[in-house]
Amino acid sequence: DVPTVPLEVLVSSTPDRAAPSPLQNARLSGEVFIFVPDQPHLAEVRFRLDQRPLGLDPQVVRAPPWDLSPPGPSGEPTPLDTSLLWDGFHSFHVEVDHHTGGDASLSGTFTVAGAREGFFWSTSQQRTELSPLDGATVTGDVYVVWAPGPRDDVTEVELFLDDPGFTGPPTGTEQRAPYDLLGTDDGPYAFPRRLETDTLAPTEHEVTARVSRESGAEVVSATFTVAR
Repeated sequence: DVPTVPLEVLVSSTPDRAAPSPLQNARLSGEVFIFVPDQPHLAEVRFRLDQRPLGLDPQVVRAPPWDLSPPGPSGEPTPLDTSLLWDGFHSFHVEVDHHTGGDASLSGTFTVAGAREGFFWSTSQQRTELSPLDGATVTGDVYVVWAPGPRDDVTEVELFLDDPGFTGPPTGTEQRAPYDLLGTDDGPYAFPRRLETDTLAPTEHEVTARVSRESGAEVVSATFTVAR
């Protein structure tokens, strides 16, 4: 039989997903855990956040737990850092398929406050414990991301490493947040690609974002130093 369990999209502030509440109309800040609760015969969940343009691939999950964010190295749940999104309204659309042939979908909105702005870096593939990149000294593998701040009119971000004049192709072209310097991997989870600083000279480097907004274009940059 086709399942009749209503589709829910929930959000919690803790990794054990305790005391969840509906994502619809939620007011979020900081790190949160967004998920679909398990139900019989669930086969696949597809998450879309801020789907602009509509052709972007969804985040696909084919086994429980049915979390929006990719799992950590040991399979632990990882949060969505809402500070990497812009302040204000955000949209979500979730579709589910069941082994028995039934499917369902749910759309809605939530709001975010406390957006970051500028370049940040982390040693975690899940972009946790972010630190400002400008003026930082880094070593080893890091993940670099640009955050748009409070404005919600970004349509595309081209990111460059040591190419402030845009003479070559971008290292990443992103059409939705988070805006990762090297883009994201193909596959069901959009993991950010790591920057291997061991391949860079132990000196100062510059990252640049060429940001297309509905109100016009802008260029932002940050410098950092690679240590051995």
